[in-house]
Amino acid sequence: MSVLIKDIYSRINLKNKNFLGIITGETGSGKSLSALTIAQRVDPNFNIDQVVFTPKQFMALLNSGSLEQGNMIVWDEAGVGIPAKEWYTIANRVISYVLQTFRHENLGVLFTTPSLAYIDRDIRRLFHGYLETEAIDRVRGWCICKYFRMVYYPREDKIFYKYPQIWNNGSYYTVKRVRISKPNEDFIEEYKEKKKEFTTALKRTAEKEIGLQKKKGDNYERRFVDIHSIVQEILQDPKRFVRKRGKRKFVDKYLVMNEFDVGDIVATRIKKKAEAELQNAKVKKK
Repeated sequence: MSVLIKDIYSRINLKNKNFLGIITGETGSGKSLSALTIAQRVDPNFNIDQVVFTPKQFMALLNSGSLEQGNMIVWDEAGVGIPAKEWYTIANRVISYVLQTFRHENLGVLFTTPSLAYIDRDIRRLFHGYLETEAIDRVRGWCICKYFRMVYYPREDKIFYKYPQIWNNGSYYTVKRVRISKPNEDFIEEYKEKKKEFTTALKRTAEKEIGLQKKKGDNYERRFVDIHSIVQEILQDPKRFVRKRGKRKFVDKYLVMNEFDVGDIVATRIKKKAEAELQNAKVKKK
């Protein structure tokens, strides 16, 4: 993990710059605890107050006056619980504000989210590092992640994801994966308590929204989702929705949720139908 820590530390402490990184992975993949460990390694004074879950908490922390040069912030589950269109608007505003603030304070932020789809493409251009959880070594207590340096080329308007290279014994070596340990148990307990407060508040908000919908009575209309049309749209541009992990290719459910503003259950149905159609098309070609 030393190359990752060195990248972040040097940007915010030696090069007088900011650092924006993102860690993606499914629920239980270790992305949150990995983010906490990274933050602790880069920022020796990192504490639970520097973990946020909402845009409001994030802005409050930035404006609190408690942050100093070299501090890290972990924004856990960024975008979760917020409608896609609303999240994109919020994220654009927050990132814009953050960049202006970082010019003077040299802070680092790690976002964790289920999928890169939660982060708008225009915002991704501003990021410097991307980690993707791959596996958990439960015996050693490691989370194994792919690590990429993100480089944006304005001329081509493209983001390139590059594995870092290190010089060792007269040769360059490509680092494709990093192993990240868990934080200490006391910090994990503090994190769990704060996360519980967030999820409880999220559930209450959802319950209120459902209650308001029910109170509308005859005015409440169930939204119709044309799954067939969405699947056809995916088939027309599969490269946009298909991801690869090892040898396995799959339709990114979280991207479907954000792109078409549908819930988890509907997105899963769309994902399965689209994958089946893509497989059938592949068989027919043979």
